[in-house]
Amino acid sequence: MEIFLAVVSGVVAVFSVVLAIWSILLTKKTDRLIQTEDERAKRLIEEGNQRTQKMIDEGRQWFAELIAAENQRTQKMIDEGRRMFAEGNQRIQEMIEEGRRRLAEGDQRIQEMIEEGRRRLAEGDQRIQEMIEEGRRKLAELIAAGNQRTQELIEEMNRQTQETLRHIADLIVAHR
Repeated sequence: MEIFLAVVSGVVAVFSVVLAIWSILLTKKTDRLIQTEDERAKRLIEEGNQRTQKMIDEGRQWFAELIAAENQRTQKMIDEGRRMFAEGNQRIQEMIEEGRRRLAEGDQRIQEMIEEGRRRLAEGDQRIQEMIEEGRRKLAELIAAGNQRTQELIEEMNRQTQETLRHIADLIVAHR
């Protein structure tokens, strides 16, 4: 009976040693899998961050180009308005000179020409103001559209990043 107990005890001891070695090997394998998945998760997060940053940078560049183009159009409109204003002023000066030259011919004719010049100047000023306001309105619309698109891109990137993080977390949980 003692021999039987000794044999059983020996078998149990050998089985315990084998089980301990197997447990150590499984623990090492599990640690390697976790480390591999952690590295993969970090890489996926970094790639997601890089894609997000790239899209944000592209959105900012698109927005900057849009603003620059609108600024250029607005500046052209302002320059055109100034040119028209200068032309209007030149025309008024010519009309005043013409009026002085014809002063001898009659005050009534001179007064009519001055009034015509003032009317045209007022129309020119009004048109310039309308053009400036239109340029400001269009610029505000473009800025709002650019802000909206940038916000949409940021929200989409945040959503994709969240999905990626959830997927990574699911993978980590699944491998544990």
